[in-house]
Amino acid sequence: MEAKASNFGFIRDEKELIIPFFQRPYVWEEEQWEQFFNDLKNSFDEETEHFFGSIIIKRQTGVEGGSLVIDGQQRLTTFSLLLKGLYDELNDEQRQFFKFYLFENYTQDAPKILHSELDREKYTAILQNKPPKEGKLIDCFNYFKERIEKTFQESQEKIFEFIKYIVEQKLWVVVALTEKEDEQQIFDSINSTGQRLTATDIIKNALFAVIIGKLGENKAKNLYAKYWNDIFEKDDKQASFWNEELETGRVKRVRSEILLHSFSLIKGIFNAEKHNLSNLSNLFKNYINSNLKHEKDITAFLEDLHKYARIYYDFPWNKKGVNFSYKKWEEHWKHIGIDDEKAGSLINQIGNMTLLKQKLNTNIANSEWKTKLHGHEKKQGIKNHTDLLITKELLDYDEWNAKTIEARTKKLTEEFLTIWDVRILQKD
Repeated sequence: MEAKASNFGFIRDEKELIIPFFQRPYVWEEEQWEQFFNDLKNSFDEETEHFFGSIIIKRQTGVEGGSLVIDGQQRLTTFSLLLKGLYDELNDEQRQFFKFYLFENYTQDAPKILHSELDREKYTAILQNKPPKEGKLIDCFNYFKERIEKTFQESQEKIFEFIKYIVEQKLWVVVALTEKEDEQQIFDSINSTGQRLTATDIIKNALFAVIIGKLGENKAKNLYAKYWNDIFEKDDKQASFWNEELETGRVKRVRSEILLHSFSLIKGIFNAEKHNLSNLSNLFKNYINSNLKHEKDITAFLEDLHKYARIYYDFPWNKKGVNFSYKKWEEHWKHIGIDDEKAGSLINQIGNMTLLKQKLNTNIANSEWKTKLHGHEKKQGIKNHTDLLITKELLDYDEWNAKTIEARTKKLTEEFLTIWDVRILQKD
C-alpha cells in the first residue's frame, strides 16, 4: 500500500478509474455541494491549502487494466462534475490543458471515470453534453453551473485561473493498493469514521466482493442484475423506496436496513438476545464468508433475499382500502368468539399476531393453541423458537381466547404509543 498527498493529476495519469458496479449510487445533496464549492473558492481567494479527504484505488495488472475506486467515489464524482462545469466555460485553446482530467487519452469523449452500474449512463451523458432530465448527478452539475455563473460572471480568465488552481493543489491523499491487498478491510476501516454508510452498503460490498472472488466478475454481474439490481436499484423510484428513512424506536433506519435485519432473523444470522443492530453488517459478513462457499450456496442466498425483498416492496404501503383475508381459520376459532363475526374481528387484532420464521409458521399453520405452543410429534412449536421477546412472552399463556387476545392487543397498543410518535402517521 502506498499513500501520499496528491493533486488531481493522479487521475490524469490513470488510464481509467473504475467504480465497481456494486458500489452505492451518488448520494450527495446540495448541502455537500455548497460546502465543497465554498471550501475550494475560499482556499483559492485566500491562497491557503485545503484537504478533501482520501481516495483509495486498487491497481489492476494488465495492459487494459484501469484502477478500481475503493473509496472516495462521492468526492471524486463531485469534483469531476465541478471540473466539467468549469471546462465548459473555457475556449478550445484553454480546454486542451484539462481534457485529460475528464476524458480518456486518445478518445474524444470517453469518461476517465467509469461509473457504477446505477449511475454510469447518466454520468456519461453529462460528460458528453447529453444531460439527463433528472437525478442527483444532473442536480449537482446544474448547481455548479449556477454557482460558476454567479461567482465568475462569465470571465474566462478567472475561470481558467480557478480550474488551474484546483487541479494543481494537493487536495487529496491517494491510497494505492496492490492487487493482492484486501480492499474490503481498508474500505470498512476508512468508512467507520467518514460519512455514514448504511448496513446495506457494507453488506452489498462484502457480498459481491466475495462473489467476484469465487465466481468471477461476469458471473457476479449477472447475479447482481438478476437478484440485487432487479429489486433494490432498478430505477430511481425503487432506490428511493429502499433509501427512505423510517423511525424505529429512537433511531432512524433506511428501509433496506429494516429488511436486512428481518432477513437476518429468518436466516438465523442475528440473535436478538446476543446481538445488537450496530453489529448487523459484521454478522452478515461473517455469515457470507463462512457459508457462501459454492455457487449453489450463493445463488440460494440471493434467491431468498430477493424473494423477501419482493414481498416487502410489494406490500401495499399506505394504500387505502386494502383488505387482508385470512383463510381456513374456522376450525379452531368458532369457539373463541360468540359468533363468526366476533371470531373474525379477533383474528385480525394485533394481539393475535407475532413474528415467526417461515418454516415454523408453515408447520403450525392453523393448529389449535397447545399444538402451536408446544409442537406435535416431530414438529416443533413456538416454545422452540423464542428469539424475539414478543414471541417469548407467548409462553406465559396456557389458553388462547377472546379475553387473552383483547388484553394483549391493549397491552401492545399502549407500548406502541409509548415508544413511537404516532403523529408521523397522520395525514394533512
